[in-house]
Amino acid sequence: MAKRRFHALTHGGPLPQLGDSVLLVVDGQGIFSTSLLRVDGQIIYCQSIPAYCAPKQNLRMLFPVDNHLWTLLVQVERDQPVPDVIRLHIRGPASDPDPRQHPRYPIAVAVSAQFPDGHILRTQSTDLSLSGVGVVVNQLPPIGARLQLKLTHHHITVEVLAQVVRQMPDSDSTGVYIALMFINLATPDRDTIQTWIDEELPHL
Repeated sequence: MAKRRFHALTHGGPLPQLGDSVLLVVDGQGIFSTSLLRVDGQIIYCQSIPAYCAPKQNLRMLFPVDNHLWTLLVQVERDQPVPDVIRLHIRGPASDPDPRQHPRYPIAVAVSAQFPDGHILRTQSTDLSLSGVGVVVNQLPPIGARLQLKLTHHHITVEVLAQVVRQMPDSDSTGVYIALMFINLATPDRDTIQTWIDEELPHL
């Protein structure tokens, strides 16, 4: 941990280390878990992920430090000599450009979503945050549609209205991933979701 503290003082944040569970956030494609192979100065070597990453593309890397996820901004190196390895250049600590947003974590909770036509979808979330949830659906609601959600985890249920803010094909199925933003999430429900996230973080 001494090395991490030194890096935090000199570069603004800690570095991932071998044995860390590393997540790569690829905009428009999702969150992918990968194995950290090596850290060599400002270059991080990871096992390849099932997503297209263009040279010089910026990604966010999430890794645990003291039971919290640290976000690091990395850039895909132009030269990728080993097919099964992705080389990432450290750019620095990442900050969310939109302070209203919260990081989404790959946490599965039971989701019941009522569509505007009354249809109810029962599924599991692909990611969860204090501001929204992601699910994969076969019936596609339009951007802006509002769904009544019930999120259940450890026998506790949160009910909240949510709005569809993003859609994209799901790489692991024939469905479509939709991002839902919570509308007027009550403080007790927000606290419940934060508890779920805190409980699951050590296992990510």
